[in-house]
Amino acid sequence: MQLAVERPISAGKVIPLRARAKTTKSAASMKPFTAIGLSWVDAGTLRPERYREESQEDGIHKSADVRLAPPGPEIVVETRRGDAATKSAVPRERDVVDAIAILYQLRAARLTPGDRMCLDLVAIGRAWRVTATVAPKTERVDTPAGRFETWRVDAQARRADRPDDKAKAVHIWIGPDARRLPVAMVGEADVGPVSATLTSIR
Repeated sequence: MQLAVERPISAGKVIPLRARAKTTKSAASMKPFTAIGLSWVDAGTLRPERYREESQEDGIHKSADVRLAPPGPEIVVETRRGDAATKSAVPRERDVVDAIAILYQLRAARLTPGDRMCLDLVAIGRAWRVTATVAPKTERVDTPAGRFETWRVDAQARRADRPDDKAKAVHIWIGPDARRLPVAMVGEADVGPVSATLTSIR
């Protein structure tokens, strides 16, 4: 997976964020896929205005598109799987972020032990209700990019359209220094448990 910040657009008011992901030979137990996500965020607040994701999974093309500005009473997700298009809507309850913008908001946040957060999230073609807590103390994480002291953020995500389903757990380790690097992440996806570890920075 690669994360990148693109050049600002709309006279500097909007910053495009980009994520690319693909399976490798070492992930032989997963279905082969490639994916790209794009988040257009307000340069001052980092709140997303639009989010789009596209993937090719085991030969099937999937996409999702969400327009978040101006804020409305609902989160409307337009999805496509092959030739079939669908649209779903759920009530907006809190601030809405997407799977890419949330990493940059966490990097900009003043995290302190025990902090709690509640938000709505758009990811994997769905809307989620998320609650999260910052761990009580820092943790040391060793990665190919080096050793980091980190804050661990523990989150629980429930589908907004199926609140009685079991919540998915996500854990994110963020560096506490000025760079606020996303160092590692572990979570549950449709394909099973997944993890990501920082390998390089440029």
